Amino acid sequence: MLTGFAFHEMLHIILLCMKKIFPVISILIFISLLGIIFFQIVWIRQALEDKEQQFEKGLYMVTVAAADQLGEVKGNMSPFDKRKNSDILFPLNVFPTTIAHKFTRQEIREKIKKHFEEYNLGDVAFEFAITPTSMIGEDLQSENYFKAYIDTAHNLSVIYPIQTPGGSLAEGLTTEELLVLVVPHVKGIIWRQMIWMVIGSVLFTCIIFAAFFITIRALLNQKK
Repeated sequence: MLTGFAFHEMLHIILLCMKKIFPVISILIFISLLGIIFFQIVWIRQALEDKEQQFEKGLYMVTVAAADQLGEVKGNMSPFDKRKNSDILFPLNVFPTTIAHKFTRQEIREKIKKHFEEYNLGDVAFEFAITPTSMIGEDLQSENYFKAYIDTAHNLSVIYPIQTPGGSLAEGLTTEELLVLVVPHVKGIIWRQMIWMVIGSVLFTCIIFAAFFITIRALLNQKK
C-alpha cells in the first residue's frame, strides 16, 4: 500500500505532467474545434447548392408541365375561336388564335399555380409570360414580369416552348409561342427552406464552443 508521502509525491508528479501537457491539450482541442466549424460551413454550403439545384429542377418540371398542358389546349383551338383576352400587350386581330388570345392573365396564372402545387412549390411567388418566337405575334405578361425577368442576378427564369401535339387540329396553323416562368429572389427562398437546418448547425457549433471553454476552465482549475 502507498504511504501518505508516496501518494503525495505521485499526485505531485501527475500535476506536473498535467501542467506540461496542458498547452498541448488546449491546442489540440482548439484545432479540433476549428476543424468541426470548417466542415460545418462546407456542409452548409454544399447543402445550399444541392437545394438550389433541386429547386431549379423543380421549376423546370413545372414549366414543362404547364407548357405541355397549354400545348394540348392549343392543339384543339380553331382559327375561328373567339378572342376574348384584353390583357395582351398588342391586341391585333390579324394573327392566328394563340394561347395569349385564348386565356386571360389570371387564367394562365391559375393553371401554372396548380403545377407549382403539384411539385410542392405552392408557396413560391412567380411571374410569367406567353410570348411568340418571332417578331410577329402577341405577348401576354404578368404585371411584374419584365422587372423580374431582367434581374438575372437575383431571379431564376426558365423558358419552354408551347408545342401543339402531333396530329392535332391546330398543328402547323398557330403561331409558335414560349412559356417563360420567373421566380424572384431565389436565394431567399432557398434560405427559408433550409432555415431550421442552418439553425440546428449553429446551435451544434455553439454547444461545441461551450464544451471547449468548460474543458479549458476545468483544466485551468486542476492546474492551480
